[in-house]
Amino acid sequence: MTKEIRDKKPRVLMIRHSCNWEPDRCSQLLRCQGFNLDYVCPAQGDTLPDTEGYSAAIVFGGVQSANDCDQHAWMRDELCWIEQFMSLQRPLLGICLGGQMIARALGASVERHPEKQEEIGFRPLYPATGKHDFVAPGQLMFQWHNEGFELPDGAELLASGDLFPNQAFSYAGHVTALQFHPEANHDVIQRWHAASASDPYTVKCEKTETAQLQQAKQLDAPITQWLDDFLSGWMSPA
Repeated sequence: MTKEIRDKKPRVLMIRHSCNWEPDRCSQLLRCQGFNLDYVCPAQGDTLPDTEGYSAAIVFGGVQSANDCDQHAWMRDELCWIEQFMSLQRPLLGICLGGQMIARALGASVERHPEKQEEIGFRPLYPATGKHDFVAPGQLMFQWHNEGFELPDGAELLASGDLFPNQAFSYAGHVTALQFHPEANHDVIQRWHAASASDPYTVKCEKTETAQLQQAKQLDAPITQWLDDFLSGWMSPA
């Protein structure tokens, strides 16, 4: 493929809050679908590029809290970037922290569980009323968080969960926020566990790493198929 042809393909900005855990499912599937991917990590000093250069964007998770804007200038800048990108009406996806930042940009709150519980591991999802085309009842998805987003005004709930009720919402037809981690394959989960041992910001609770990695292998095919189907529809405007 010549450089000219490659450069004409739609570009997707991948906003991360930590590095060294590629390849995730989103990266693998979008490359297979022919998109060019650019990576940026504002939390480690990268400058966010101009919004106009991208057909779509994904804001990934991270160990930070979406309520840390007062502590981190980069997070305030990222929230402004998210607001600007949403105004372009191009596909925007937020995953975990990314979904929480989208919720905050839309005026909703992000809070701890009322009983201070955390959610780590594979948990079932349930489609909202009339949203069975989004996810099948009981579909297991990986979770790693101790905060959750409220539903913004004007947003449409897509899926719920047992511990954190708001698991996915859509907004204005081109924005999707997820609380769960469909991008986290076996290798990503393994790296997250390795990193969590020394990370002062990570959720501290009892984790069954071996069981989670076994489930990751068992569930790889259905989760990959779900994400491939979702990304194909979500990216269609791009």
